[in-house]
Amino acid sequence: MGTKWSVNSLVSGQTAASLPAGTENKAHLTFAKDGIVTGNLGCNRFTSTAKISGDSITFGRLASTRKLCEGPVMDVERGLVEVLQG
Repeated sequence: MGTKWSVNSLVSGQTAASLPAGTENKAHLTFAKDGIVTGNLGCNRFTSTAKISGDSITFGRLASTRKLCEGPVMDVERGLVEVLQG
């Protein structure tokens, strides 16, 4: 299966903030041994590649479903996509 990480906060600049109420336990990433990462961005499912080197992870291009969610769930998703894209 792989290693699953649950997203419980997002970082903006030097500050980490808890996820908004109602979005907890939605966003997660699972890293497989073959370099594939899959998960949920809060609203949409995604897949990508991940290369782990030392203490950093480099993600490849994200492929995701294209559902539109409302309010805080989409805010979390936008923040997470921003982090994953660099």
